[in-house]
Amino acid sequence: MLPLDRPSEVMTIVDADVLVLRPLASLLQAAAAGRFVVFTDPVSHRFDSRWESLLDLPPLERRPYVNSGFLVLPPIAGRRVCEAVLNGQARVHPLSLSATTRRPTDPFFYVDQDVWNAVLASLVPSNEIEILEAELAPHPPFSGVRLLDLKTARCAYADGREPYLLHHVARKPWLAPTSSNLYSRLLARFLLEDDLALSLDPRHVPLRFRSGVLARLDRVRAEGLGVAYQQRGKLGLRRRFGEWRSSSRRGA
Repeated sequence: MLPLDRPSEVMTIVDADVLVLRPLASLLQAAAAGRFVVFTDPVSHRFDSRWESLLDLPPLERRPYVNSGFLVLPPIAGRRVCEAVLNGQARVHPLSLSATTRRPTDPFFYVDQDVWNAVLASLVPSNEIEILEAELAPHPPFSGVRLLDLKTARCAYADGREPYLLHHVARKPWLAPTSSNLYSRLLARFLLEDDLALSLDPRHVPLRFRSGVLARLDRVRAEGLGVAYQQRGKLGLRRRFGEWRSSSRRGA
């Protein structure tokens, strides 16, 4: 884990599917003052008392469930938490069920994220953690967030709140065709614009993120495939296919 390999006064863990939209100075300052900074997960109610015994942790304090895709950690306490998370992961992974057989009621349905929540709820007092609302780090379909300025990537809700980041969980738009959304529009800006400190060669980016007639046609194609994928999910076809594939493997 990078915070343990390269400890610093402030340590930030950011998933590869996160786009940062605005300066993080206030979050980093909070961590420098000794506080953990996290964002609530959409399943904020999630809690499992079994975490304590399964991970051999001190008593847990019930609090909102947080997302592990973006974490800001203070120096000393942050390293202690990272060490506990690594120990917890070592306990969980050998026992984890496959993605097709896990159920939300399983204590480690979200695997690593459940471990992070268990450790934070056990080792970090409530006055040492700043839990920000999920709307400030939204997930697809990024409901209610409007793009105000493409160049600066400034986004906001109707009430003026500006998210710190966008987090594209599940199906990744750079790996598979997905329905167009705010994230996919901004991703093209972050990958290809000339004003970036580091931009990619367009040939290394999926056609749908480039400019030109062929790119526009590919975006239409991707939109259609993305909608079809969503409909399969609503009908339960993906889940049933996963269960069939799992049972086929067991029977092989």
